[in-house]
Amino acid sequence: NMMTVGLYKVFSDGNTRAEYTRRFAEQLQSWDEQVNAAQTPAEKEQLIHKIVCDHVTYHETMDVNDPDDKQMSQSCISAVLFEKKTVCAGYAQLFSLLCNRAGITCVTVTSPGHAWNKVRMGNVWYNVDCTWNDCRGDETFLNVMDDQLLAADTQMQEHVLSEEWQGIA
Repeated sequence: NMMTVGLYKVFSDGNTRAEYTRRFAEQLQSWDEQVNAAQTPAEKEQLIHKIVCDHVTYHETMDVNDPDDKQMSQSCISAVLFEKKTVCAGYAQLFSLLCNRAGITCVTVTSPGHAWNKVRMGNVWYNVDCTWNDCRGDETFLNVMDDQLLAADTQMQEHVLSEEWQGIA
């Protein structure tokens, strides 16, 4: 196994990095306060879904040839701190981050071309696709079973789990 660590140019200065870290933590704390006011895990999850979809816009013009843009747009950093734009990976990371902070078990899963979440409510794992919901403007893909998600995704097959996720969650 190998891990590579990279540093975006915008974070290369320690003082700048500290300021962005402060802003990121401040935003998360604000959302935590809202989420913690909800009574049940289901209410918290629905509020988190709303926060993510209301706060973030899909980054339709992401330049895949710009390595800084490609990487930043595929993280919750761009969704929270900068343009408030991201692609599926950023939506999924932010949803997972907020759910786990609220005590809701949630993971980000991937297919070869898409990322979304699986969230555990009770003993059942459900799918949540904030990206698709935000682009549609509804909650169609909030807490759907695997067969429901795959039935809705017959054309693009974006929700067929990558091999590393087979048999997990």
